[in-house]
Amino acid sequence: MYQPIKLKIMKKISTFALIFIATFLLSIRTASAQDPVKVDAKHYKVELENDDVRVLRIHYEPGEKSVMHEHPKGVGVFLTDYQAKFTSPTGEEIPFSGKAGNVVWNDGGKHLPENTGDKAMEVIQIELKNNKNAAFDMEAAKKAIEKSNNMYMDLFAKSDSIGLANLYTKDAKFMIANSESVVGRSNIQSSFAGFINSGAGKIELTTNDVWGDENMLVSEDNWKLFMQDGTEIDHGKSMVIWKKEDGEWKLFRDIFNSDMAVPTSKMN
Repeated sequence: MYQPIKLKIMKKISTFALIFIATFLLSIRTASAQDPVKVDAKHYKVELENDDVRVLRIHYEPGEKSVMHEHPKGVGVFLTDYQAKFTSPTGEEIPFSGKAGNVVWNDGGKHLPENTGDKAMEVIQIELKNNKNAAFDMEAAKKAIEKSNNMYMDLFAKSDSIGLANLYTKDAKFMIANSESVVGRSNIQSSFAGFINSGAGKIELTTNDVWGDENMLVSEDNWKLFMQDGTEIDHGKSMVIWKKEDGEWKLFRDIFNSDMAVPTSKMN
């Protein structure tokens, strides 16, 4: 009389075991499916690998596509012209195209690439590895800020308000004394255009100190502003918060004020 009950219990155990095994195997398959070299060796070949990077050579003939896979953060160098599209895990299709020699930063993630052009597409992909033991190079960061400040002075002298705005992050704030903050690149560009159109022709920047880490930096600076004829019209100090965007240190918050006394007429 106990046999049917025993069989039912055994069936439940067997069903549970099969579900567990299937789920386990699927998880292994999903984990390995994230690496393009393992799931699509036809299109992805390892050229070099060490503790810091993995370099892939990617080649697609016209019309060829991959399977869904994942890349870490890295840089792509296109060896050919390209016309292609990415399909995201949600099904969104993102077209992209460009010329040979383009260098593109990517933040990593999952996608399914497809060569939609009529010519072969070849890319060198440099994948960064998460080396938590790597020390942050403050000297290199300081040099990057110095380079950006040199570009800032050069672009200001050329009256290039667009180039100046591009030194800021997309969500930057230009925090001027005695005025509301200017938010976003387009508004910052307009502010620079106003300065330049009013006769400002040159700015000098001197960085006194830099501190921070790989996530964010702060610089303490002095500045001098000159008219187009070389006359100094203002000078003061500033604090700049720097954040990385597209792999480069850019101005995230630019806070400055003048050392000159406020005219009496403005105080009344």
